[in-house]
Amino acid sequence: MDHTPADLATDVAELRAELARLRSLVEAQGAPPAASAPAIAAEATSGAVAPTSLDGRHAAAQPVYGRRAALKRAGAVAAGAVAGGVAIVGASASPAAAATVTGSGSPGVVGTGLGGDGVSGSTNAASASGVYGATSTADAYGVFARHGTTGQAFGAESSGPVVATAKVTNLDQGPALVAATIGQVAGRFEGGGVHVAANSASAALDVRNQGNGAGVFVQVPSGTGNSFGIYSIADTAAQFDGFLHGVVARSDRAQIRLGGGTSTPPPQRSDLYEVGCLVSTQVDLWYCVEGGAPGKWRKVSGTTTAGAFHVLPAPARTYDSRPGTSPQVGTKAPLVANQARVIDLKANGSGVPAGATAALLTVLLVNAPAGAGNATVWAAGVGKPQANTVVWGPSGGRFTATAVSALDAQARIQVSANLATDVVVDVVGYYR
Repeated sequence: MDHTPADLATDVAELRAELARLRSLVEAQGAPPAASAPAIAAEATSGAVAPTSLDGRHAAAQPVYGRRAALKRAGAVAAGAVAGGVAIVGASASPAAAATVTGSGSPGVVGTGLGGDGVSGSTNAASASGVYGATSTADAYGVFARHGTTGQAFGAESSGPVVATAKVTNLDQGPALVAATIGQVAGRFEGGGVHVAANSASAALDVRNQGNGAGVFVQVPSGTGNSFGIYSIADTAAQFDGFLHGVVARSDRAQIRLGGGTSTPPPQRSDLYEVGCLVSTQVDLWYCVEGGAPGKWRKVSGTTTAGAFHVLPAPARTYDSRPGTSPQVGTKAPLVANQARVIDLKANGSGVPAGATAALLTVLLVNAPAGAGNATVWAAGVGKPQANTVVWGPSGGRFTATAVSALDAQARIQVSANLATDVVVDVVGYYR
């Protein structure tokens, strides 16, 4: 039977009248007794169809009651959706609920839309909800949604230019949103617990942490094979600032922080890795250049690496022991045999910063005496090594060598010779 808008208005009016009657009954005598199963069955219209279970957990068939019988019995349910309309209609101009349905079975309310919405909720009040669900029972859901082979379990849309489609707020210490997938389809990574898409320049997912926790926390159990905490693909339809990026991270502080993990470097492990893996071992960073178990690796940075090499625009002279020469820094006299002299590579505006780990140097010995001579350059603050930087024979004169030396925290080196000689130090570049 088709229902016109006039019929729907009549239903709403009868529903309001019945609600008023029930409220009066509750106030005077308490809640009305529940109807017995035979009484309810007697009111069911002939040819009624059992509604489909909402979540797959309630398999028992439930009769759909006739419109008038359901209205009289529940005072809140008009079963059988008006085509293109809604299955349940409730309205209230006061803070009290327009309609309250308490189901002694499961589920409490079933809404099935025939060409329209099964359940439709709306509100015109700030901080209110069109549909609100809450529970204080463990492993229960205020609102539960599940889909079959097609469609989505939950859909949300917004038409405002700056309005969030969905807002998830955590008011306690648990996660604001938990999404999980069970199983995998033919080795594909598509799908997922949550699928978010945007067809404009706005963010598909906007996560803002206003506390001290994580905006997004992703955990993958160990030993799960080809599992990913975050899997990102960029194509021609996923551009940012006109460029393609799988992931963009922006911050006034650290953009990405890699932490945790074992102190054992990847080359010493037996795990299976693919080309492109980036692994942090607490203090060192490694990059996989050939997949395998463990594959081949290159150390990107760490406490025992010099860092990136920075070439100075032009070699900078930082020390000259000869009197009257530039720069006018340090002791202006030849080296005393077997006595170390500290040289600051930051001198003369060289561009070498404090904190540089090593430097590429040109070491020039001037006025070196004849004899079996040698000179050594090394970092300040440590003992003299056995290695030599420059050696010369029975003929004296000028000798030069190129050397890489470690530095102390203030970018300083030491130089020592077994014979008295002048020394000049030029910096070509530094590591940091």
